[in-house]
Amino acid sequence: FSCLQNTCFDTFLTQKAGIAAKLFGFLNTIFNFFQKLFACSSELSLNITKMKLTIKILKGDEYVVEATEESTIQDIKQDLERKSAIPAEHQKLLLVGKTLSDEKTLASYGNIRDGTKLTLVVKKPDPLREVIFRQFRKYLIPEEQSQRLTNVFMEDFDRKIQQLSLDDLERLASDILAKKGQNV
Repeated sequence: FSCLQNTCFDTFLTQKAGIAAKLFGFLNTIFNFFQKLFACSSELSLNITKMKLTIKILKGDEYVVEATEESTIQDIKQDLERKSAIPAEHQKLLLVGKTLSDEKTLASYGNIRDGTKLTLVVKKPDPLREVIFRQFRKYLIPEEQSQRLTNVFMEDFDRKIQQLSLDDLERLASDILAKKGQNV
């Protein structure tokens, strides 16, 4: 009986060793693939040249932003947001008077290169009432119901704002600025 056990156990170990060897070979192949992939990507990144774009805010400051041809307009806006504290959603970038699309890359425009000057127009944020109404319209079909809910929301919001003390407002402002990384 013990002879039978040893034979079964040896067969089991042999099968496991074969599976382990195949698994090791597979993992080694994957490792080699990723090594080649990273080598290729580092070669590609060497060919990507950085460019400096000057962004002039209409009637305001000027900023220099570094980018590559593969950077999107949205990437540029986010970089500019970090430098200027103007939210990306309020930014409208122009090149020779034409609006640039957020999802397009710099290369897709063809005439944006190192040293190009872009103009930034800061869009005025929508009033709270309009934003709330649009959100209700998105989920509630009847316009009357959306308008009624917007009115109720705004009345409640105004009432709650009126109840805030100066300490509450200061604490709220401090929290908002702290989240944006600014000191009060």
